[in-house]
Parts: sequence; structure tokens; C-alpha cells
Amino acid sequence: IQEKIDALKKVLENQDAQTEEIEKIYEELNQEIQKYGQELYQAANPTPEGEAAPGTETNDEDVKVYQEGEKKEDVVEAEVVEEVKEVLEEDFACKLVLKEAKNIKFLNFINPKEINELDFEIIIKSKESETIKVQAIIDCKKVNYFKISANYKLIKD
Repeated sequence: IQEKIDALKKVLENQDAQTEEIEKIYEELNQEIQKYGQELYQAANPTPEGEAAPGTETNDEDVKVYQEGEKKEDVVEAEVVEEVKEVLEEDFACKLVLKEAKNIKFLNFINPKEINELDFEIIIKSKESETIKVQAIIDCKKVNYFKISANYKLIKD
């Protein structure tokens, strides 16, 4: 993961970096983080012998299971860091790339069977010509689930 972070930092420092190059490296970092998260989850929740691993089989007609490489155009992003970025992109009507994230805190487990709506509180700390600094808190019914302080780089098309 650190190699991907370093690669993204290097590209972001380059004033001539192309949007496609930034997005490609950002996506690679995102995939590494998801892969690591999945490994942590599986280590904490081993699958009993004879059962399918989570996300590989379901009898629930409302659940769509995607295999690696399959398009996920209909999937609502579950990653909260990505959700914060998407909310900001919509509000500012531009593309953003995560430049720096600190104080990332997962405060409580989000059980999608119990929680079907989350509230986003995004505080814009500053907006400069190419950078937006924010603090975001995601909660539900006065229970905080996630906090982040982040800097996003504005991407010009």
C-alpha cells in the first residue's frame, strides 16, 4: 500500500500530470486498500469449513455478487472515503483526487442490515485554487461511525 501512496504522491507533485494517470494510480491504491481490508476481514472472520466465503455465494435475490473484473456500474460505493470524495465532487461539480488523508477513524461498525441511511457532515476547512481541505464525519442517529481529515486536489479536465 505504501508503494501506491508514494506513487500517487509523486504523480500529484508533477504539475504536468494527466488526469488519466492520476486516476489510474488512485484506482490502483484503492484496489490495494480494498484487498488489504478484505484480508483483515477474512483473518478476523474465518469461514467455517464447508461454507462459502463471504461475497462468493448468496441466496438473497436482492444481492448481486460481482466477480473480479466484472463491471460494477450499478453498485453504490460502500467505501466511506470514496463516498466523501463523491459528495464533494457533486457539490463542487469537478473531479477530485485524494491528496492527503489523516486522522482516519472508524469509530463503530456499520451493519447494513440495521443501518440503511447515514448522514454526512462535511466541513470545508479551506478551498484554494487547486486544493480543498475538509473534515468529514459520518453518523446515524447521533452515533459517529467514521471521521477523516483530508486534502483533495482539484482535477482540471
